[in-house]
Amino acid sequence: MDYAASTPLDPLVEKAMRPYYGGVFGNPSSSHLHGQIASRAVFLARQKIANALNADYAEIIVTGSATEANNLALFGTFEYILRGHPLFSPAEKRDSLSAHRSALKGGDRAGALPRCSQEYISNAPLRVVISAIEHESVYESCMALKRMYGAEIVEIPVNGEGIINLKKLASALNENTVLVSVQMANSEIGVVQPIVKIAEIIRNFKDSRFKMHDSRVQNSRLMNPASCVLNPSYPLFHTDAVQAFQYMQCDVVDLGVDMLTLSAHKIYGPKGIGVLFVRRLLNLESCILNPLVVGGGQENGMRSGTENVPAIVGFAKAVEITEKMRARESKRIAVVRDALWNGIKKIIPDAEINGPPVGGLIDRLPNNLNMYLPARPAQDVCIELDLMGVAVSPGTACASRAAEPSRVIKALCKESDRATSSIRLSLGRQTTMVDTRSVLVIFKNRFGK
Repeated sequence: MDYAASTPLDPLVEKAMRPYYGGVFGNPSSSHLHGQIASRAVFLARQKIANALNADYAEIIVTGSATEANNLALFGTFEYILRGHPLFSPAEKRDSLSAHRSALKGGDRAGALPRCSQEYISNAPLRVVISAIEHESVYESCMALKRMYGAEIVEIPVNGEGIINLKKLASALNENTVLVSVQMANSEIGVVQPIVKIAEIIRNFKDSRFKMHDSRVQNSRLMNPASCVLNPSYPLFHTDAVQAFQYMQCDVVDLGVDMLTLSAHKIYGPKGIGVLFVRRLLNLESCILNPLVVGGGQENGMRSGTENVPAIVGFAKAVEITEKMRARESKRIAVVRDALWNGIKKIIPDAEINGPPVGGLIDRLPNNLNMYLPARPAQDVCIELDLMGVAVSPGTACASRAAEPSRVIKALCKESDRATSSIRLSLGRQTTMVDTRSVLVIFKNRFGK
């Protein structure tokens, strides 16, 4: 009952990966036959992932995880503005990076930014806008940006069902906003955010802002690296679609996003691989990110390191399988989830749903069931259920080890114990009605009167 944390490797995915562990072992960067066979496999896999997102092959960056992809989206965007803008001369880039390293060693943040950015940043900090219930990989990246660069992080509140406040999001956008990052579907409570509406708000903001500047002033600002946030492409819009892809179409054109994150092990693929879609903006020839990992120049220079060919092939196969069974599996798993909730509600009448109501009008992932069990500490419940053979979680797997109250649940309401007395059950392809009945028997033995 914890498929949101991870999923088992699909046998067809494992079969697709197997040849690339031994028989086809070449380095994709090598020019000889063995390398080119591996390179072809990577190309075809990348193309398959791109097609699933309605993206271009060159817009797909393979990373070591979704966490790395989210870090790349945030740090890459922010540092691109500060230190990697293509309008910087090679000498400026070199001097800026040298000054940055020296400043970090000496603990002096004042000299850490390029000359062309220092004055601008000190007068108006760059802004990143996120929701109050973002995944830790986004939230902690933002906190690091705040510590390292003095970034202004604006957290937009959500209502009691987890939906972001669109009016406050719109009012948070200003000329210094470089990025908006809102998770497409929350990993804890399963709420699905109105990504298309958010994209429209951002697009309208860009349009209205540039109507205020005549073309002469606008063009002069576009040529000033210190004011590159006034480029009409900003703010960029990133969404973490890790939990969403299995059950929802993630067409990046329809969604209107500039960046989108996926993870293989959430869709019955291998662990240790993620993907970041990065739109090629019309007014920039190069990518809009600074890389976090440099070296061999793989992934078009955005993520150096020899490609993990088996994992990339496996990711593409997992995407292919997910697309084929998405509609059917979404309907099936929702029926199983609803039966589980109805049974638990009979056993524990005071149990309450966190996030959108099951079967309500607000979108919720069909496999997600997050519930509040009054006066029952979540950690104790999870341990007891585990001993009885049922694996559940008090929140995301990334945060549960800390044993701290759920930041997501705290953002939903003011009840003091709700964040410490809520557990998440998440279902998967292997979950059946028989499993549901078994779980309900265990719940009855544990919670029944």
